[in-house]
Amino acid sequence: MTKVLVIEDDIDSQRGLVRGLRFEGFDASGLAGAERALERIEQDPPDLVTIDLLLPGGSGQELLSELRARRHTRTTPIIVVTGVTDRTAFRSCMELGADDFITKPFDLNELIAAIHAQLRKRSWLRDAEEVRDEASPMLAFGNLTYDQERRCLVTKDGHRRVLTVSEARLMRFLLENPNRVLGREALLQAIGRPEAAPEDRSIDVLVGRLRRKVESDPRSPKLIQTVRSIGYVLSCDVHPVNELTSGQAISA
Repeated sequence: MTKVLVIEDDIDSQRGLVRGLRFEGFDASGLAGAERALERIEQDPPDLVTIDLLLPGGSGQELLSELRARRHTRTTPIIVVTGVTDRTAFRSCMELGADDFITKPFDLNELIAAIHAQLRKRSWLRDAEEVRDEASPMLAFGNLTYDQERRCLVTKDGHRRVLTVSEARLMRFLLENPNRVLGREALLQAIGRPEAAPEDRSIDVLVGRLRRKVESDPRSPKLIQTVRSIGYVLSCDVHPVNELTSGQAISA
């Protein structure tokens, strides 16, 4: 049975969500604050977490960031369920790695649909991970090496640049398709937002952030190039580090 953890400070709302999720067949439980969430999740890992932003003992955004920084919860589906309607909060949460953002009031069916969508996506990602695990965890491109396991870029002089979950998904998809023009729909699918509208600009924001970590001059990118009216292309060759000579490999 799928475990769902509801982190919500309003007890009535929390109980209503837990009751509704249980009725739909989920093994749902609730917490009222952020202070015990990390310990609880570590002891009894859920399959999916919903987080309110306004929590006692720490903000929902801080909790989201911490969950994404931890190896065992890095890919756990997280849905923000909040009364905060500020678009800045929406953007911040998505950049921190939230998988969905639902504003109150909402119909329980909306949350149920979002949960099923995230569980399907997680299944797809796990299937893809099984294929990737057979490949080298280190990929060299340009003057950088990407460490897939640690989710970080390594420069020639050994400096590390850690990627967010969304940046890592985009980086890996680009590395899997070097010198190939990738449309916006394919990129949105790769970062886990296939439902985004065509005019959604989140992919441009994400590319801009990734360029700041990949390019020597983000204002004049050489590696991640824009293809007008279509999308982007990683304009370089990619090699598994173990296929390079010792002189070419970049130390991780």
